[in-house]
Amino acid sequence: MNRIKTIGLLFLITICIIGLIHSKDKKELGNIQETEDAQTKIVLYYPNQSTGELTKEYRNVKLKDIQENMYQTILEELLKGPNNNELKSRIPQGTKVEDVKCEASKIIVSFSKEFIENEDNEIEKWQKIYSVVNSLTEINEIDKVEIDVDGKLY
Repeated sequence: MNRIKTIGLLFLITICIIGLIHSKDKKELGNIQETEDAQTKIVLYYPNQSTGELTKEYRNVKLKDIQENMYQTILEELLKGPNNNELKSRIPQGTKVEDVKCEASKIIVSFSKEFIENEDNEIEKWQKIYSVVNSLTEINEIDKVEIDVDGKLY
C-alpha cells in the first residue's frame, strides 16, 4: 500500500513540475514576442513648407532596429520623408546612406552623390543639412555631425 502511495505521490510531483515548466516556457515566449514588436519614438526634422522652420516629426520605429543600428535607422527614416503634409524633405529622392561611423561624440555620415542634386538655393541647402544634423543630435551622446558626399567633406 505504501508503494502505491509513493508512486501516486511521485506521479503528482511529476505532473506539477511539467506544468510549471510549460507555464514558464509560455511566459518567456510571450516576452520574446513583446520584445520583437516593441516600438520607440525617434525625432526627425523637416522644414515646414510655409515658414521654412525646421519642425520636429515624431516617428515610431521598431526598438530592435534602434538597438541594432540607431544612426542608420534614424537616417533611413529621415530619407523616407515626412508623414505630415505641412513638412517637406529637402533631401533628394534616390539619396542613399553609404556609411555611418561614430567617433566619440561625432557622427560621420557618407551619402551618395544624389544628396547634392537639385540644390536650388542656399536656404534649401542649409535646411537639408540641418535636417540631418538636428535629427542625429537628438541622441544625447552626439554633439557633432560630419556629412560626406561621394567621398568628400560636404
